[in-house]
Amino acid sequence: MPGEPEQVSLRDYMQRQLDDLRRSLDERYATQTQANQELKATTAERFTSVNEFRGQLNDQVRTFMSRTEVEQLIKTLDDKTDAQSARDSERFEEINKRLNERSGGDAAMAKMLTLGLGVATLVISIVVFLANYAFGTS
Repeated sequence: MPGEPEQVSLRDYMQRQLDDLRRSLDERYATQTQANQELKATTAERFTSVNEFRGQLNDQVRTFMSRTEVEQLIKTLDDKTDAQSARDSERFEEINKRLNERSGGDAAMAKMLTLGLGVATLVISIVVFLANYAFGTS
């Protein structure tokens, strides 16, 4: 009769429930498998970029100077600078010594020049005096 529920055996009912459950589990498994594969692909991409970044850092580390190399270079430059400074000090002392000797010589020369000018003035004065005396112009 229409409107009456269909009579189903317990075995068929249980079989249908098991089939529905199996289908539902298969769908879930397929969905989870697909999500897992997508997650693995995303993780692989992420780790690829991380590995590229690590590679760049390793390249940088290989091109940078080590601390010991820098310290050795600085020590070498300090030694060269100290040696050049010592040579410059010696040169300045030598130049200063020469200037002092020369200025002493210049002072003596200035005294001689002054004395020479004094003597020349005295001689000219005597000659003028004698000329005036001799020629009678006063």
